[in-house]
Amino acid sequence: MRQAVEHDRFLLTFNRNHHIFNCMYKFTTIISKEGKWYIARCVELGVVTQGKTIEKVQKNIKEAVELYLENRPKSKTHLSKKAPLITTLELERV
Repeated sequence: MRQAVEHDRFLLTFNRNHHIFNCMYKFTTIISKEGKWYIARCVELGVVTQGKTIEKVQKNIKEAVELYLENRPKSKTHLSKKAPLITTLELERV
């Protein structure tokens, strides 16, 4: 029997011995175009990558975040449970 616990940012699935069976994280990514390249940034982790298409940069950011989390296992325990607040800023030129 598996039990799931869901938060805004991740989903934990436990097995019958109450050990984590699976963990699904949710991160915010921002994709922008700079010249011929698309640039993807993971807001929460600061991971950045590029790709020639949106599909390629989405694949690259997923891979980059997975590698980041594999290499920094302690940082997983400090991930925010809440989604970041993303806003826009308007400035009038003076």
